[in-house]
Amino acid sequence: LGPMKRTQIFCAALALTTLSSFANAENHALLIGASTYPNLEERYWLKGPANDVDLVSTYLANNPAVPFADQNITILADGVEGSIPPTLAAIRTAFAAIAAKVGKGDFVYLHFSGHGSQAPAGEDSDETDGLDELFLPVDIGPWQDEIGTVTNALVDDEIGALIDSIRDTGANVWVVFDSCHSGTATRAAPSSEDIRLRKLDSGALGIPDSAMAAAQTTTRALPAGTDRAEAPIPAKADSDKGLLTAFFAAQTDETTPEKNMPKGKEGRRLQGVFTYTLFETLAERPNLTYRQLGQEILRKYSVKNLARSTPMFEGDLDQRVFDQGADTRVLQWIATPTKSGAKIDAGVLHGLTPGTHYTVEVHVRAPDLPGTVVGY
Repeated sequence: LGPMKRTQIFCAALALTTLSSFANAENHALLIGASTYPNLEERYWLKGPANDVDLVSTYLANNPAVPFADQNITILADGVEGSIPPTLAAIRTAFAAIAAKVGKGDFVYLHFSGHGSQAPAGEDSDETDGLDELFLPVDIGPWQDEIGTVTNALVDDEIGALIDSIRDTGANVWVVFDSCHSGTATRAAPSSEDIRLRKLDSGALGIPDSAMAAAQTTTRALPAGTDRAEAPIPAKADSDKGLLTAFFAAQTDETTPEKNMPKGKEGRRLQGVFTYTLFETLAERPNLTYRQLGQEILRKYSVKNLARSTPMFEGDLDQRVFDQGADTRVLQWIATPTKSGAKIDAGVLHGLTPGTHYTVEVHVRAPDLPGTVVGY
């Protein structure tokens, strides 16, 4: 990520996108969900990341806007049948495998769900607050005072390098982080629901308070003429790399929760609030630009009182999600004939619940011809 502030990255949904004009471009995805941490006390374990990965993989494989072939979706998640746990080594290997097979014009979606935290940065670090941001794989271990690091932590600098290894191929990427690290977390409103915060205090990792205090009292100065840290990733990229747009699930002094979603509906389950809201919005309106997507997420957070965190959005927001062209025609739902009528691959995520009624246009398969509506 270079010499820039990264304190927002683990409360973030990051997006790299540009218009693709390559006819043979492929879509790839790497979905990481870390829920169970054997080296931590059980009270720190999560439930939602596995559900996040299940939701996202189902959407990617079935959405009509930009379909992802099953063989191009890699899942690292404990609690997901047929997947291997997201250890640090497994994450590194998966990134290397994707970087080795994608090329210019391809599109890669990356998703991280799990715990985030902070740790003292090294003496040669450019972190302005003296702290590194961490994503925690399931084989996370304790703080090692003698070398000043958390065992098997995925540090922000390495995440930047892993993303750049894909961008260097010319592939475009959308990467979502549904995790957090804040030391001054904004707690969700009191509720009878099961709410878990995706933020692990430094004490849970065995980092001494004295080490955290020392790191923060040796903060680095901001560049001259600035009053805040730079964005963790730039809005533009080199000509040989994909353009970059960033979605942040929360401010730097906030955390992001997982709750039973969708709120107030039957059959709900623990999900990352940011992940669920993002994909609920995409399911309802698959042809959005990143700006429209961000605006709708903000609206839902406010109207539905989903969380006290405030998502942020930076970069080239006027491109369409999933690398779609500006004139791409997206079918909302495709009907499949059955013996008793027709079926659509949609449900609660799309706002379709028992008792809901819609007026539906029926089209023939000739989207380039006018007047193709044959009924309602």
